[in-house]
Amino acid sequence: MGSSSDLVLGVVLTWVLGLAPAVLARYAWKRAPLSSRSATLIAGISCGTFALGFMVARAAAGGPERISLAWIMVFIVSRWIMRRGSREYLLSKLREMIADPETSEERRALALDRLDQLARSSPAGNAARRET
Repeated sequence: MGSSSDLVLGVVLTWVLGLAPAVLARYAWKRAPLSSRSATLIAGISCGTFALGFMVARAAAGGPERISLAWIMVFIVSRWIMRRGSREYLLSKLREMIADPETSEERRALALDRLDQLARSSPAGNAARRET
């Protein structure tokens, strides 16, 4: 069993390295939320790569060859970082589409319908619906 400094170093490396791709991806897309598929793919590839790398490094150091369950938590948090705020972002884009004079009537009707669906599904959406 390692010392407490080894434990702290391991936690910091796991979380800082594990969450770095999610933070970079989020800000690379101009702070807009990523789609569910993109967020899952980026989080899965980065966490899987880091987990395998840490497992190989641990095996080379003479430790047990296992993948830490912490990587599952890092995956979940990474995906959340990339997806958070998607409702607010979607609401703002729908409002922009509705207000744009170049939007066709068909697309405006679809946007109003989607805005209404979002408004009925959450209290935050109800407030957004009252604003329009």
